[in-house]
Amino acid sequence: MKLKRDFNYALPYALHDAYISNMHYHQGTLTLDFDQGFYDIGRDCAVGGSVYFDSIDPAFSEVLVYKRKGNKVKGKVMSLKKFIKKYGEEELQLIDEYYDDDSAKYGGTILCDDDVLYFEMNIIILGDMYYLLDANDLDEEEDSEEGQDDEVEEDENNEDADDEEDDDVAETLEDIEEALDHLEKKELPWAERVLVKNTTFEQRRKIVEDSLGGDVTCAGDDVIAEMYNDYIDGKIELADINREYMKMMGGE
Repeated sequence: MKLKRDFNYALPYALHDAYISNMHYHQGTLTLDFDQGFYDIGRDCAVGGSVYFDSIDPAFSEVLVYKRKGNKVKGKVMSLKKFIKKYGEEELQLIDEYYDDDSAKYGGTILCDDDVLYFEMNIIILGDMYYLLDANDLDEEEDSEEGQDDEVEEDENNEDADDEEDDDVAETLEDIEEALDHLEKKELPWAERVLVKNTTFEQRRKIVEDSLGGDVTCAGDDVIAEMYNDYIDGKIELADINREYMKMMGGE
């Protein structure tokens, strides 16, 4: 199935923690293959497939690749085409995922030659972005939709009974509000879940620790860990810090 990504609505799928197994660029198109699939937010499960951009700007799409050694960071910015040629068949784990009207930004790690590198990818989008789902996942989704249609028809024939059951389940207004709040947070894409307004101090510290692979309270003079202190304290967004760091490493 080919599903177009609409940037005006919430993400239908999340790529956070997914692994890119291959990247293919051909005459302005870009395909990202995921050997273990990615997360279907609506169905709360993993699905197999790829992400496809039907038109990107290779001249302005670039990737920052860097390495950490103690409290030192060394890296360089390269074109997306050069990055694909060098790392396109390596295992890339996505940690950050962010979109705006004309770009897709991914951050994560590169696992190659028993070494770990980090990358910040900025793809300039000229056309549309699509999710290409595997046929097996499409069959499961169609079966699920048919089952939902049967449930709707059955519900319409038993509306009075359903109303009584709803009254028993939702006993208080507080229960309803708590359930809605939980559902809303569950459906938020990664880029929104990590916003300062949607997180607590402890959650933000956990997000940074998971990304850096260590305890930020024990980081010492690690400049990378210190860079995220303002985010943990709720003073600045995580995406803004990553964006400024990418500019700095690129010499801007």
